Amino acid sequence: MTVELSTFAKSLTAETAFTVLATAKELQAAGKDVVELEIGDSPFDSALAAKTAGIEAIEQNHSHYCPSPGLPEFRDAAARMVREEFGIPAERENVVVAPGAKIFEQFFCEAFLNPGDGVLVFSPYFPTYVPNIERRGARPVFTPLKQANDFRPDVADI
Repeated sequence: MTVELSTFAKSLTAETAFTVLATAKELQAAGKDVVELEIGDSPFDSALAAKTAGIEAIEQNHSHYCPSPGLPEFRDAAARMVREEFGIPAERENVVVAPGAKIFEQFFCEAFLNPGDGVLVFSPYFPTYVPNIERRGARPVFTPLKQANDFRPDVADI
């Protein structure tokens, strides 16, 4: 029996961020001073409070699936932070939790992009943006973020 992969599966390649990481490591090994911005891996160790809380949670058997949108208490706290920090009215129902930003990037592309759509991408950008946009048949439209403008979007460039 022969199994044929889908066209989508055949189009998958290594995540660009990890390709850039490999290049950064090669440059570092060659003695170059490299500032890594490719995969969002913090150069700092986990905070003691976070490690302690994680260990406590495991010891208390908080190791099972939670509701899909996240723990209600956490969603309440996140909504409160959005209200207090940004003045945006938010409630638990407005908050969904996931293990990292990449899944939300994919959800956004799946929810809002159609083949042929143009997507404004500010450059520099995270390496996964373009593949996620292109997988949905949309096209990235690049706009530079310039140091002269404190790396903020400039309407004239758009």
